[in-house]
Amino acid sequence: PNPAPRGPGDEVTLTLTFQPRARPEQRVSLLLGGKEVPAPERAVPVDSISFTARDVSAGDHFVRLRVDGVDSLLIDRTQTPPVFDVSQRVTVT
Repeated sequence: PNPAPRGPGDEVTLTLTFQPRARPEQRVSLLLGGKEVPAPERAVPVDSISFTARDVSAGDHFVRLRVDGVDSLLIDRTQTPPVFDVSQRVTVT
């Protein structure tokens, strides 16, 4: 898992890179464990967004990107049986 240290004010900042690009008019958020963190406003289409979350417990968390109500896939169905995609896990310290 990728470590995510805490910053000043006890916040955790995660930068997600994705395709296709998110347009400024789209509603984008990060799902981190049980929290939904809205993306900052964007003036142009982007393929990377930094999210800042507060009150995140230490430990491993799965992350998903939500764009206009549709979540990125968290399950790797190429495995038998299907498993959680470990590339979408982060460790908050």
